[in-house]
Amino acid sequence: MKRENILIKKTYPILEKIKNLLQGCKKRCIAIAVSAAVLILFWALRPCTFFMNTVITYITAPLERTMAWLCSFVPFSMAELLWAAGIAFAVILVVRAVYKIIKYPQKLRTVVHFFVSLVCCGLVIYSGATVLWGINYYGDGFQQKSGLYAQPVSTEDLYNVTSWFAQQLALTANTVPRDTKGSFAATKNDIFDASLQVYQNVEQQYPFLQTQSLKPKEMVFSWVMSLIQFTGFYFPFTGEANINTHAPMCLVPATIAHELAHQRGVAAEQEANFVAVLAATTSEEQTYVYSGYLLGYIHLSNALYKADREKWREVANSLPPAAIQDLNENNAYWAQFETPVATAAETVYTGFLQSYGQTMGMQSYGACVDLLVAYYKAVI
Repeated sequence: MKRENILIKKTYPILEKIKNLLQGCKKRCIAIAVSAAVLILFWALRPCTFFMNTVITYITAPLERTMAWLCSFVPFSMAELLWAAGIAFAVILVVRAVYKIIKYPQKLRTVVHFFVSLVCCGLVIYSGATVLWGINYYGDGFQQKSGLYAQPVSTEDLYNVTSWFAQQLALTANTVPRDTKGSFAATKNDIFDASLQVYQNVEQQYPFLQTQSLKPKEMVFSWVMSLIQFTGFYFPFTGEANINTHAPMCLVPATIAHELAHQRGVAAEQEANFVAVLAATTSEEQTYVYSGYLLGYIHLSNALYKADREKWREVANSLPPAAIQDLNENNAYWAQFETPVATAAETVYTGFLQSYGQTMGMQSYGACVDLLVAYYKAVI
């Protein structure tokens, strides 16, 4: 008997067994194949910036804006609802699989079906996120569109810009509402209402940031966001900017400006942080102006601390008491969430960013310092 015929005879029963195990999974297998094809096509076309820009401009950006507009008629976060539904579905999937394994004799088939379902859900969600959001990392970013590029930063320039931000905090710290203890006391409603006007001035400077202004969404389970040390997130499937309001209010306006930058197509975290600071500090909403300077100061002072401890101490000592109180309260709040859960969440998100070529991972947030210095050293 020929070797080829022996191989066929040995292989056929295996294929037949696999076919039987996958019986009833046809739709899930098709979804896996389509999702995999989408990802392969995306990875193959990543180097073509023109293609990516075209898809962003004419397909994904308009789709996300439409979804954001539709979701704006709902007072709660559709993103949060979908996350809750997804978690509930996952729990049901696990419970159902365990029940079938215990109850029915075809245990291997149940395990295979469960595994196929997990792979299907994971690939469909990831491929969808890639098409709607991951593609933005390979089109023109803020720096390419604006012509403002991050440059190597000298310690002197860093010191000058950080000092200037400290001066602005001194000028604005007492222009925002404060309680009897001196803590930042602007209300959530006022902050969210004011968000509609925050980008008006920066849109004049950078017209590519123009889009319909929509209110961000407050997260009902904001404490869960704090548990994984997230201040907010942009959800491309609904186009919503979602905000953690359990965190200290002094940085919530800047967080809103950051998530609204994502809503305007600024994907890279370091660029979104810079745009948030610029939009907030150039707005006419005082709570945003102060919060923007506070966010900018945090990034700049952290960099200055590493570059020159003495200069950092000099600038830190010049801060007004109100700003120091806000910074201390913010630090104390986040210190309580330094847990293994937060570390695991950071690891997962870092992996997500790195899958789109963001090699700095979560450290990308600190890279906005280069843009801040490049922009503001020409202003001061």
